[in-house]
Amino acid sequence: MTEVRREPFKIGFIGGGISSAIGYSHFAASRMDGRFALVAGCFSSRDEVNRGSAELYRVSGDRLYRGWEEMLERERANLDAVAVLLPTPGHFGAVSAALMSGHQVICDKPLCMNMREATGLKDICSSGRHFLAVTYNYTGYPMVRELRGMIAAGRLGEIKNFVAEMPQESCIRQGVKPQPWRLDEKSPSLVSLDLLTHLHHMIGYLLGERALKVSACQNSFGNFPGVIDDVKCLAEYSGGVNGSYWVSKSALGYRNGMSVRIYGSLGSAEWVQENPERVSLASPDGTKKTLDRGQRLGIANGARYNRFKAGHPAGYLEGFANLYADIADSLDLFKSDAGGGECEFATAEDEAERMRFIESVARSAAEGKWVDVN
Repeated sequence: MTEVRREPFKIGFIGGGISSAIGYSHFAASRMDGRFALVAGCFSSRDEVNRGSAELYRVSGDRLYRGWEEMLERERANLDAVAVLLPTPGHFGAVSAALMSGHQVICDKPLCMNMREATGLKDICSSGRHFLAVTYNYTGYPMVRELRGMIAAGRLGEIKNFVAEMPQESCIRQGVKPQPWRLDEKSPSLVSLDLLTHLHHMIGYLLGERALKVSACQNSFGNFPGVIDDVKCLAEYSGGVNGSYWVSKSALGYRNGMSVRIYGSLGSAEWVQENPERVSLASPDGTKKTLDRGQRLGIANGARYNRFKAGHPAGYLEGFANLYADIADSLDLFKSDAGGGECEFATAEDEAERMRFIESVARSAAEGKWVDVN
């Protein structure tokens, strides 16, 4: 387990109330290793949800706010960081205001809606006086980090190809209706902002390469006409790597079918989110084997990734908790003027690159041709 080196960082939430999709995940994960304590918040614009969230999260009434602008002002000297957990369209306004008022910021993915917003936040952070961490929790899974270490050590040889998928069913399953803001279609598509960002981050995290060209198509296959819910994309990456992406919210039978397959000259590897404790490997001689957290490994069986012994799967919340531990380590360094250290989380610069990729996918689909990401 991660060693606690100081008193917990005091954090305030903007959004993330009990009616949100992601709020409780951040609350539980931030507390799991004792590195953060939630002490203030504006959890919802709906008064009953705001008050109910404060009661559940044990935030005192005098530090519960009806508007996040008031919280930023009154808590300026009291918080170590602010977590922005609003629906994606609200991220830019809250993140930029928090940074400009002197708060350090943790934001749920994606950071923003378009390249204009991404460039604005990147410019704010370029001085080095601001701390901004964006959470993509799947890269917090122990076996994902083990796989990255294997790739970096050359265990798979020269990486040639990848396949990354994230199919879901929320736009086609009977009786399920997404949140209203997810049906307000814009460009780039919300399915790309919601799901393709995860995959793009994962591939960059694992391979350390950058997308150069894309060829994409987008479709509306589900129950909401005009809402893009399926995106397929071929991509050329630096280092001679090629790959394909598929994200969908109209794939019946998939709750969250995220998977990545990496193909190299000396072997291949597969990681599947719904079976996260294992990485499947294949070798040129035809042999196959499976690695899990209980074996002798370089990363995944380290103390910080074993809150409980192998065989008791570490999952979604633990992945988030690993990111919050990473953020706490970097925040410690930032506050001591030692810089932010090596980032396991996404930064404003990373998010600007990601938005260039997402907008290139939309442009390729609209124009029906390969386009340069840059």
